[in-house]
Amino acid sequence: AAAHVLMVNIQMFPVLVAEENGIKDTLAAGCAACTFDVLPVTIPDIGVNVPTLVASYLQEHPDVNYISYAFSALPIGVTAALQSAGLDGQVTQVGVDFDTTGLSEIVAGTHKAWTSNPKAYSSWIMAHAMVLDAVGDEFTEREAAETLPTMIVDDADTAQSILDGSPLQNWKGPEGYADQFLKLWGVA
Repeated sequence: AAAHVLMVNIQMFPVLVAEENGIKDTLAAGCAACTFDVLPVTIPDIGVNVPTLVASYLQEHPDVNYISYAFSALPIGVTAALQSAGLDGQVTQVGVDFDTTGLSEIVAGTHKAWTSNPKAYSSWIMAHAMVLDAVGDEFTEREAAETLPTMIVDDADTAQSILDGSPLQNWKGPEGYADQFLKLWGVA
């Protein structure tokens, strides 16, 4: 069956528009029968209007079978709204950059998967670019640096472990990445 995806997004942030474009382009490249639409929301909508906006959208578009959230605050209250409207069995909910909301929804069985972004690793990449600039070298790894490693949480046991304080709760990036940068810079 084809994926008919609704992405809930705040389009005022370029990083979230890039995420939106990445999902849209990936679907288009890999699934000709899949569809993709965006429900644009605003910061004040979070936890207030997003639940009813999503439920209304699904009522008007019953073919939608996936909801993708651009970040973890967006689904607050959506599951309850879908249950109230009798729509909770219609869609699979997923999102980017989990927090306790998304993980709790995985444990409850109401969300399928969430990713984690390695923010600390991203910071080291930025520091690497600055180090190279400071010594007069060009940062030639830009394209590779734009592809960050990610972790997908898609089972209740892992989600619960993270909620219980697992080191994955604040996943920083691949094991040993800091030592690799320090070695590269000749300071380790």
